[in-house]
Amino acid sequence: MSFTNAWQKLMGACALLLLASSATVLANELNTSAYEAKTAKPLANEELVVAFSIAPPFVIVDTDFENVKGIDVDIARELQKRTGFKLKNNRFDIMNFGELIDLATRGEIDIAGGGITLNDDRAKKFNLLGPIVSSSSVVVVKDHQIKVNSIKDLQGHKVATEMGTTSADIIPPDSDIKVNLNANASLFMCFYSVATGQADSLIADAPIAYDYVKGWKEGNLKLAFALPDTISNLGLLTTKKPKVSAALQQAFNEMCQDGTVEKIVNSYFSDHGDSDRNHFSLSEQVLLKK
Repeated sequence: MSFTNAWQKLMGACALLLLASSATVLANELNTSAYEAKTAKPLANEELVVAFSIAPPFVIVDTDFENVKGIDVDIARELQKRTGFKLKNNRFDIMNFGELIDLATRGEIDIAGGGITLNDDRAKKFNLLGPIVSSSSVVVVKDHQIKVNSIKDLQGHKVATEMGTTSADIIPPDSDIKVNLNANASLFMCFYSVATGQADSLIADAPIAYDYVKGWKEGNLKLAFALPDTISNLGLLTTKKPKVSAALQQAFNEMCQDGTVEKIVNSYFSDHGDSDRNHFSLSEQVLLKK
């Protein structure tokens, strides 16, 4: 075989190897692109405002306002992990409940939490994630008060409420009880008002009331009774922007199905006994999605 023929055969073999190598690289690139497209997080290019109102055990903030945790907070963090959105200003915003609802209604908040009651009126303005927890409303009074055992005993009471709350929000519609409202800037100030005698009582969702009463011994507060027929469904509010709301809803549904939501809720309810759990529980709708 001449040198020329040998050289031509060698070059031909190299060309075939190069073509095979190029085909393999192209196939790998196509497979990688397909995988990335399949696993891409739907909100990776979105920056969302996530805000909370302090309401243990849904939103718990330490005294330095540096560490935020709670049922709603942990769920929001998991939503961020699964959908890939970034936090605006790289933080959660903390504010009072009235401001939270006002800004969310104006479209300035994308995810709002803080033991929020989900109802038909809010469904018109927001996408509702939940219900996550079902709760009765309970009455909280000073520990020395022994004559508050039923709704009739609230007649004429000065009831501490957060700003923006009306008597219709806290007193069952079929009741003729008349109360005086003592407006406060935050939920904690409602409990403080009762503890210091500025108000006679307050009405709150059971898990929030339990956490404040048990966690703030110096307040000398107690749970008087649960209001009959006052089951509230609590959850998160999100924007109605189609892309964002659809991605958050899908991620939340998957969290319900794989047990993540149940695990988060139980981690905060685990220290409550059966008597406490008579008034609040993980929503049945979370379990039905599994």
